Amino acid sequence: MKANHGEWALHRYWLWANQFRESLLESLAREGPPADEGHAREPMGWIGVPFQSASYWLATLHVVVEGWQELRLHDPVVDDLLGTDDRVSALRRYRNGVFQFQPTYFDTRVTDFAASGDAVVDWAHELHEAFGAWFLSWYASQPSSDETRRRDDL
Repeated sequence: MKANHGEWALHRYWLWANQFRESLLESLAREGPPADEGHAREPMGWIGVPFQSASYWLATLHVVVEGWQELRLHDPVVDDLLGTDDRVSALRRYRNGVFQFQPTYFDTRVTDFAASGDAVVDWAHELHEAFGAWFLSWYASQPSSDETRRRDDL
């Protein structure tokens, strides 16, 4: 069996995205959602840890999407979620707004994603979970170190 270096590398990006997502969820559990002063998704209320963690989680999640597509991996659940091109595009734009310097504090690529509502955030959580489930299944299918050594000795 050929080594799956691309999948291992992609897993690393998913782990990073997962760490940022966990940081976001812990912050929200500890502090609750930021006050919005009556305005939906008031940007200034998200300046602290929730905004930082959400930004890096979503941006890194798009890197996982790119890797998935580049490696031509397939899973019915992941592929179905990625079939929503407008959401994938919004996530890509968000990533660009996070990882490319913008002189505007609240770049539209970031605010547009947040303004699109809870459905796109729920989708990102579903996509994240689907990737996680795929990686668990993929990892379980990998040969153990002993199996690899025995096979390499043949």
